[in-house]
Amino acid sequence: MNFRIILISILINYLSYTTLKAADSQGFRGGSKGAVLLGTGAHLGLGSDTGAEFIYVHSKELQFNLFYWSASSDIDLSDPPVEAKASINGSLIGLNGRYFPGNSFFIEGGFGYRNIGFDYELNESTTNTKVSGDLTANAVTINAAIGNQWVLGPGIVLNFNWIGANFPISSSSKTNSKIEGALAENLSQALSDSDAEFEDLSVATSKSSSPIISASIGWMF
Repeated sequence: MNFRIILISILINYLSYTTLKAADSQGFRGGSKGAVLLGTGAHLGLGSDTGAEFIYVHSKELQFNLFYWSASSDIDLSDPPVEAKASINGSLIGLNGRYFPGNSFFIEGGFGYRNIGFDYELNESTTNTKVSGDLTANAVTINAAIGNQWVLGPGIVLNFNWIGANFPISSSSKTNSKIEGALAENLSQALSDSDAEFEDLSVATSKSSSPIISASIGWMF
């Protein structure tokens, strides 16, 4: 019983200490020069991604953060004699300014460069036919978000972007596809028709906005 009381006491004291520290996040930010954080979130419209932030602390009210987020996944839809594989990947790099009107709440905005790529390959073994293609969609974005940043003393920093989005202001896209093998001539028209749809998808992807939500932890110095 005494052991439990000691553990509870330690936990209460620790939570009280960290709460008091977080309550003075503004003061600790003002006495810091920068921070490095690692995190996870959603920035590309591809599900979850991971990334890093490098923060320069200008003052207790203003920060500048260089960020990089990336995501990738592989898809296998093979069904013999057809082997079908695809992969999708994306990245977002940019620079934001972050303004703190009070202790921990912030408003941020800036610019980024987003790249999304998709490639696929189909192999039909009985006729030795191969179909492959790729898509790239790039955009220069404006980023905006709100969140909170808590500094637990001159050290651990927690950063949460609760809601935001990146909006393309300039975009470009490109697609490629080819077919090889015994059925190449027979399937060329079908591939041409699918190319038009693939191009529409590429353009739509490059011009679409993406939500921003993330959680990061790091060290402020």
